[in-house]
Amino acid sequence: MHLRHQHPEPACDFQQPRLDQLGHPIFGSVSRLIQAADTAIRRGFRKIARERQRRASIQELQGMSDRQLLDIGVERSEITAMVEKILEQKAHRGDA
Repeated sequence: MHLRHQHPEPACDFQQPRLDQLGHPIFGSVSRLIQAADTAIRRGFRKIARERQRRASIQELQGMSDRQLLDIGVERSEITAMVEKILEQKAHRGDA
């Protein structure tokens, strides 16, 4: 079947204006609210990722024998504190 009129693909480069650029004060408030929600969600995901990494690291170290732990200079009772310290250092450097 042959169509007589073929429509070109719609332009995909349309960008919606930011709400705070539309002129009404309420749009600026809504835009800030959306930005705050976005920031909170991203922060929540980072916390979840950090907790998953913490648990995986502790589990991996707990699976090692006492001899393996001593070879890397860690006692079994120090595992949790060591992992917390390393993750805290990474967070301050911006690695996490």
